[in-house]
Amino acid sequence: GHVDRRSAAQHASSAEEARRRAASATDEAERQQAIDMAAKDEALAAEADRAGDSRAEESRRWAANVARLLALLKAETQKAEQLEVDTRAAEAHAAEAAGASLDALYRANALVDQIVALRADGARSYR
Repeated sequence: GHVDRRSAAQHASSAEEARRRAASATDEAERQQAIDMAAKDEALAAEADRAGDSRAEESRRWAANVARLLALLKAETQKAEQLEVDTRAAEAHAAEAAGASLDALYRANALVDQIVALRADGARSYR
């Protein structure tokens, strides 16, 4: 965009110079040549301006796409972090549940041991 703008300014100044030559020309052919040069330089200046606008628009589009991708990346990163937090909580919950299951198993074993002991006592006292 910057190079195109400079080029447009150079062509515009060339066109201005050619217009001055046309105004001061005494010979009709010389005047016509200067007018043609001015028109050509004006067309080149306009073209350079359009190229600059086009490049600037392309840069804006590219920047917008990069910003959109960065926003998506941020959202995905946040989801991944939340998933990690949820996974840790689930692991802690599972460990807690496993501990509770183990406690229940120990209590059940203790009850079985008590029942076996009571039966043995009952059998001894029955005899």
